Amino acid sequence: MSVSVIIPAYNESKNILRAVDSVLAQTYEELECIVVDDGSEDNTVERVESYDDSRVRCIKHDVNRGRSAARNTGINAASGDYIAFLDSDDQWVPEKLEHQLQYLNSKPDSWVAAYCGVTQKRRNVLEQIAGAVFNSGSKKEGGTELIKEVLSTRASIHPGSTLLIERNIATSIGGFDESIHINEDLAFIVEILSRGKLAYFDEQLSIIHRSNYVDGDTIKREKEKFLNKFSNTVYELESEGYSVICKHNYVVGKAYLREGQFKRGVNYLRNACIESVEDVAGIIWSFMLGVLNNPSED
Repeated sequence: MSVSVIIPAYNESKNILRAVDSVLAQTYEELECIVVDDGSEDNTVERVESYDDSRVRCIKHDVNRGRSAARNTGINAASGDYIAFLDSDDQWVPEKLEHQLQYLNSKPDSWVAAYCGVTQKRRNVLEQIAGAVFNSGSKKEGGTELIKEVLSTRASIHPGSTLLIERNIATSIGGFDESIHINEDLAFIVEILSRGKLAYFDEQLSIIHRSNYVDGDTIKREKEKFLNKFSNTVYELESEGYSVICKHNYVVGKAYLREGQFKRGVNYLRNACIESVEDVAGIIWSFMLGVLNNPSED
């Protein structure tokens, strides 16, 4: 069994070596590492091409086309039995692929993909603690019954750096939706769940580095695209009393609070699902960030 590791990269010269090194350090060695440079303007390509290892290759986009397009280029170029994704600013622990493969192959053939736990690295200690608390959603495995949890973001999945999937399933889906730029990986998970089952390996095998927040307007726009893509399913779930849209309102509301747009944030939070103490704490934290960042309120 061989694995094709796909790393989309755009202006990641500071981090790309860390990501590739973590792939080459895997205890499972039957792999190839495909870095897709998405039109970088720095020396990302030169850094990747400096590797004297036949398992590493770089594919270049002439212009920036987005993370989904870069992943799709990698999928089309992959030769492995499995595909694993790694974001260029993240890294893996050495046993990541070995443990996931063993676990996935211990299950029946209907199980076609697996994700794993993550360790989140933030800019400072406070954000590190906040990330651990506010991103501790349910980690489950299964089939179509999980679609509603993925659509509502109640399931905590970071497929960009945790997902291992059979290559034939990835190609049958047609790759990632290039029109969506946030939650495109969750859209991919929904497509997987319509074709097979998703396993969860309960170890923190991926290290996720997060340094920047996305602005509220962008999150709002991309959330709308995501929900529109699955509008029929969302409508059915809402009709059955399962709340989906309000969970996305919660995320948009927090984003506006973080940048100091308190009126907009509160308007979205009025129509949000606030289901736990962690949800309340997330609102308080976002409000604090908005105050500390001290932008002007509209």
